[in-house]
Amino acid sequence: MNFHEKIAMRVERDNLLSERLSSIALVDEFYQLQNDEKVARYLELSSKINLLHEKANESNESLILRTRDKVRVDNPVNVYFYKGTYKLNRVRRGAFQCLDTLVDRDSEEADISKYENLENKDITYEIVLEARDEFEKNNIIIYAPEANFDAIRAKYYDILLWDGDEKALKYITGNFEKPYSAAY
Repeated sequence: MNFHEKIAMRVERDNLLSERLSSIALVDEFYQLQNDEKVARYLELSSKINLLHEKANESNESLILRTRDKVRVDNPVNVYFYKGTYKLNRVRRGAFQCLDTLVDRDSEEADISKYENLENKDITYEIVLEARDEFEKNNIIIYAPEANFDAIRAKYYDILLWDGDEKALKYITGNFEKPYSAAY
């Protein structure tokens, strides 16, 4: 190694030692600052800032839907979405059964009407036509396109949780109790 290479190595060593000493000083300062309550709180919040922004900007509708999804309703109100009237398909093809066929509500081919509970979508009924009038008389039936079920549920829960049962049911009965004019 020549003289210039030795000098270059010593300069590089001194630079690396200086960086190490600066790093040690910064680490020491970090741990000292961490003992300060305000700095510790800042560090805690900065690690959660994305989640905090997300929650701060969450819509009421999204909040209501998340609330609904976290609480299972085992004793729901007697309010049901009308999901249509169907002709049962009794044909089986191998291991697969063909789907029931949606027909007009008053069709002579109709066998059943399907319903889904407003507060718990796991509660569904397939009512034979002979019992349909009795079922509909004893329950509140929502006539709306199935694509709107989630929006209606969200609005219902929003009113229910902020304004109470009476206003929520009034919203349902005032807007959806009339038969929907689609091919049901």
